[in-house]
Amino acid sequence: MKILNFAEANHACTYYRNLLPSQFMARDGIFNIIIEVNWKYSDNKSKEVLRNIARQVDVIRFSRFGDWIELIKYANKHKIPTIYGTDDYFILGRENQFDIVAQKENWAAQCRKSATLCDGMLVSTEALREAYLQYNNYVYVLPNMLDFEQKQWHQPKRKPDGKIIVGYYGSPTHAYDLLKINSVIAGLMYEYPNLEFHYGAMPLKTMYKKDGKYQSQKLIGIFQKENRGKKDFEVVEKPDDPIYKLYCDISQNMPQERVKFLDWRSINDYGGVYANFDIAIAPLNNTPINYYKSNLKILEAGAYYLPVVCSAIRPFVETIAHGVDGFIAQDALQFGNYLEELINSPKLRHSLGRALGEKVRINYNIRTQYRRWIYCIDAIVRNAQNKKIISIQPVKQTWKKKLGRKIKHAFSKNYKA
Repeated sequence: MKILNFAEANHACTYYRNLLPSQFMARDGIFNIIIEVNWKYSDNKSKEVLRNIARQVDVIRFSRFGDWIELIKYANKHKIPTIYGTDDYFILGRENQFDIVAQKENWAAQCRKSATLCDGMLVSTEALREAYLQYNNYVYVLPNMLDFEQKQWHQPKRKPDGKIIVGYYGSPTHAYDLLKINSVIAGLMYEYPNLEFHYGAMPLKTMYKKDGKYQSQKLIGIFQKENRGKKDFEVVEKPDDPIYKLYCDISQNMPQERVKFLDWRSINDYGGVYANFDIAIAPLNNTPINYYKSNLKILEAGAYYLPVVCSAIRPFVETIAHGVDGFIAQDALQFGNYLEELINSPKLRHSLGRALGEKVRINYNIRTQYRRWIYCIDAIVRNAQNKKIISIQPVKQTWKKKLGRKIKHAFSKNYKA
């Protein structure tokens, strides 16, 4: 089987929903082509090239919120099975700058239209499946998974040094989520002099503190010089982007000498930051977009056998057994209480972290579960092919002909009432 995957950008969704599963599906002879493209802004020549490629594959997958409508209709016209996949549901309020952009670009409408036009869907959570069933009858859940044998999940852990590090690393769109618990963490840092807070994001332009000033990594400098161990930096007083400002403000009330803003890492490398954490946190505000998020932060913490405190939001509640392999906090106060329990008990940190690590390796290991992707894709393709066969079957007799014969028979000479 040849699968053409269209992704709109090189981010976590593309990596976990396209690239990583594709690497393992190749073991079973499933050949994937992954193209990162913005169809909406492609020129006519590029579009024609992509159409030619599309006609040579068995199935086409479309990702997330790209404007794929024109291409999906083209594939449907040529009877090429189509699959739409996403790890978000863009029914958004004005939660942050990211949501405002989503509204401006009309992502929600594009997602709904794509779901309606495609033959089936692959989503990351049960909540997403429930949401998209109103647009498509063939929605399959394939959770995000990790390759636990990757180098990024096997970095040497920090040697005991008397410090306890609470850490978070994730998307820049979760600044508001971190801001909800920053006062709790600040209070604990003043109470426990050995407590540190390390946090960061994965934006294209990363802010971090050095010598009391915020520094910005230049994106070009990273890609040109990271192999030689050199990076370009420029010192700025404050970033202009509202999200980055929030990230910089999160730690303003904390003891600055015990705060570290983690610098940018690629999607293939960021897992190593967890090797320095003692406790991982996964805060999520109770908002519509977060309801449909995946449990990826839990999997990342489990990869390093870390105890985790997370918010009582659906993706985490469905994964964590409270008090067994993690803590689920209903509010900021509970968040602080559970963190304090872990700070005071190395034994508890070890037991919860060990339990979580074993759970995620059983349930979310791409090496043992990648065939689920093949089964679901195959089911959608078979259904699409069946629809195609049904649609071209000749109809032997129309209802009009049948009705005509009945009427003729009724008025024939041999008819008896």
